Amino acid sequence: MNNVKISLSVLLIFVLLLCYSCKENRRKKDAEQFISEWFGKEILFQDNFQCSWVSIDTVPSVCSSLLNVEYKILLYIDSTGCTSCKLHLLEWKRLIEEVSIYNVNLSFLFFFHPQDKQVLQTLLKHDRFTYPVFIDQNNMIDRLNHFPSQPEFQCFLLDKDNKVLLIGNPVLNPKIWELYKQTITGKKDPDNQSVMTVAVAPEEIEIADLSVGKKSYASFKIKNTGKEPFIIHRVDASCGCTVPVWEKQPVEPGRETEIRLEIQPKETGVFHKTVSVYGNVKDGVITVAVKGTAK
Repeated sequence: MNNVKISLSVLLIFVLLLCYSCKENRRKKDAEQFISEWFGKEILFQDNFQCSWVSIDTVPSVCSSLLNVEYKILLYIDSTGCTSCKLHLLEWKRLIEEVSIYNVNLSFLFFFHPQDKQVLQTLLKHDRFTYPVFIDQNNMIDRLNHFPSQPEFQCFLLDKDNKVLLIGNPVLNPKIWELYKQTITGKKDPDNQSVMTVAVAPEEIEIADLSVGKKSYASFKIKNTGKEPFIIHRVDASCGCTVPVWEKQPVEPGRETEIRLEIQPKETGVFHKTVSVYGNVKDGVITVAVKGTAK
């Protein structure tokens, strides 16, 4: 399988990663079953399928060329539920930008089966998603392959023969993205963790002038002290009263980036919130505390 060998121990780790946020044994059994069924399985594609670039049709040769590479990441989005909630286009843009740094022969295959094609095209334009996509209104890709119904299992890493190497959505779990990269680049990391190191300052923010209904501002910086680009996947705050803003570009070694915070307490009293920065660091997340007393 394209000279890529994945040990049983790595597959076990992968099962645990797929279930890292679920505590039910049923979910773990489902993950084990999906990996058992899909590992090594060939994904089938319709002949002469067409792709588009932000609703502009491309020539068939451009579409087919996406298959003639060493590795492919296939994402399938079905027509059920909220399309905009499932796309995560900005997160995928960051992953595409990140992997472009590495010298790998990789393409992304985005197959969407939307309820409303116009709504999908509007979302693509709004997020300036310029990567080719396949708008599969007849749902042929799913008819040929019968994908799992769970969104977390509708993403696959494929080899040059379109056989499944890994299964799981990397935008839903940064640690799965690390395992994808490990497989694609051939860089072995026994702990399944990046060796990226960073320095954070300050690690705890104390705000003196917090007032209910009034916006306050703070920031902290993250310096890349490692040897590879530091990639921020996303930044989450523990409540809606704290809004983070950051530059969505890789931070080169020796450089730093600033995370800016807009804070507006909703009630008086002790204010203690956290901001979590998810990226390619060893533990997958950097946490900074924000404290104060709201008047």
